[in-house]
Amino acid sequence: MLDWSYLLLIFPMAVALALGLLVPILVIQLYRSFGFGSAYIAVAFLIDPITLGEGGIHLGINLYVPDILLVPLALAAGLRLVLAHDCPKRNRAWLLFCVLFSVSLCTGLLTYGAGAGVQARNYFYFVAAGLYGMCFDMTERRVQLVLNTLASIALFLFGLACYRWVVYYTPIASLLPPEGAYNIDGPIRVIYSSSALVLAQLLVGAVFFPAASRGFGIARHLTPLLLGAVLALQHRSVWLASLAGVATRVFIGNVKQGYKYRQLLYVIAMAAITATPLAFSDKVVGVWQQIETGASSALAGEGSVGERLKSWQAIID
Repeated sequence: MLDWSYLLLIFPMAVALALGLLVPILVIQLYRSFGFGSAYIAVAFLIDPITLGEGGIHLGINLYVPDILLVPLALAAGLRLVLAHDCPKRNRAWLLFCVLFSVSLCTGLLTYGAGAGVQARNYFYFVAAGLYGMCFDMTERRVQLVLNTLASIALFLFGLACYRWVVYYTPIASLLPPEGAYNIDGPIRVIYSSSALVLAQLLVGAVFFPAASRGFGIARHLTPLLLGAVLALQHRSVWLASLAGVATRVFIGNVKQGYKYRQLLYVIAMAAITATPLAFSDKVVGVWQQIETGASSALAGEGSVGERLKSWQAIID
């Protein structure tokens, strides 16, 4: 007869043993292969928009799946920083930033408890992924790999946003989350602003640098759809960042005058192609009105855009 109490005793030990073997193997693979590390970072990034931030565990502080996944990446980056012979010259300013972040995180956890860890999540991701990338020599092949990874993430997010719009606006009640919408800030915001920013980055890259990678070249043919998605998601700070990127390229970037005007005309034509069906289709007139309202409040300095502009002004002062 099967002794279930014996199995319940063995199972945690087996899991602990598996993790004890898996983590070192994972760190070694991340240490050796930049391509594997790029795919690993992409998976870690996509977990939050897919799960909508659900699935955390509480171990004194709230831990989420990306937090756990980025720890082996940080360990691999630290090992490369110390041991790898092919590690590029260390950037002292960046290393100082990493040290200051670590000290700030520790003091914050001691002073404010678990809340400080939640606020530090995105900074930890930035430090871990940034340090990992800087520990490899960025050859042309690796730069193209990074850009192709960015394009793959953005196209996946575009597909995810379209799927959620269909589910919400059809509606298909059985596929909706328990709350009835994907975002309490507005049902059309089906992915986070950080995810929308990735879409905007691919959009700007595909418009101005289509030859930089194969992914950017493919996305070049989807620019009106990408622009429509960025507008419909209504993250106004992402609009501001996109405009800053376009303006920098067109008016400040080192581009030949004739080519600069051709790029500007391409941007205008793409915007017209995107806006026309939104403005004249009865089915999406509500979306267009929401975009107009969002743009008006952004220009008036209201909402999150105004708050960010004020914080940037305070930093500059």
